[in-house]
Amino acid sequence: MLSGSDFLYFDEVVMLHELRQRPVIDFWENNWGIDIMAMSLEGSAGQWYSSVPATDEIYQVIKQAMEGKDPKERTRAVIALGDSGDPRAVRPLVLCCSDKNPVIRRHAVVGLGRLRSARAVDALIERLGDQAEDQSTRIHAASALAVIGSYSAIEGLHERYSDPAEDPGIRARIGKVLQEKH
Repeated sequence: MLSGSDFLYFDEVVMLHELRQRPVIDFWENNWGIDIMAMSLEGSAGQWYSSVPATDEIYQVIKQAMEGKDPKERTRAVIALGDSGDPRAVRPLVLCCSDKNPVIRRHAVVGLGRLRSARAVDALIERLGDQAEDQSTRIHAASALAVIGSYSAIEGLHERYSDPAEDPGIRARIGKVLQEKH
């Protein structure tokens, strides 16, 4: 199991679909209008599974990102998690968004944007709303929220955009990403 639960998160299903590079099949049964996404792993398990980082490998990278002593090594691990495409990287990157090191926070935000997981929305909204945060991190958070595109992500962008106390540069960037979404 990818998420450690009895079900898959949507981003895990998307990741499996992308790794398999086969279309997700839409079934329309009896004209009910119910869109059922189905994926068959029959005969193709080796194709997608070989692309997913092995459990030991991803957890070693997670451990380095979370517990490493050298900031440069931690930064490399955070970047690797963001580039991994692995939904198991979402939670550690969310936690890294609260790190005391601003470089770690920025790369965690960028990585969450690459992973496009709705589970990251709250952490990204927090980074965007923190006026003490580095401006580039806040801009990356706005971009990541726009890429995720969930209702709560867009709502968080609108909230920051409508705040008159918000930095004009941040408001301009938020306006741009919102305009690109429509």
